[in-house]
Amino acid sequence: MEQREVAAEIGVSVATYGGWEANRRRPDLRHVPAVIRFLGYDWREPGPSLGDRIRHARTAVGLSIRELAETLTTDPATVRGWEAGLHTPSPKSLTRIDHWLLHGPTRRMS
Repeated sequence: MEQREVAAEIGVSVATYGGWEANRRRPDLRHVPAVIRFLGYDWREPGPSLGDRIRHARTAVGLSIRELAETLTTDPATVRGWEAGLHTPSPKSLTRIDHWLLHGPTRRMS
């Protein structure tokens, strides 16, 4: 495919796509889900920690920390702390996180 076709499919400018292709830039959070859909897989490797897994899943569906906090009914600072490995989720929060991760992260929990 031509760069312009790929860029149009993902919904970005040719310059933006060209920056990704040349490894000069990385996709912004808002573009990650479209890139994953286009490729048919997530090219990013998640880290080994729970915080890494949370961040990886959150960004794969295009959620900000604030949006994930709303989804999990917690505070954004708490989510930020989990992702940074500063603290461990409570058992109740861990149950909600596990549910969200196991049932395919989405923009909102059902």
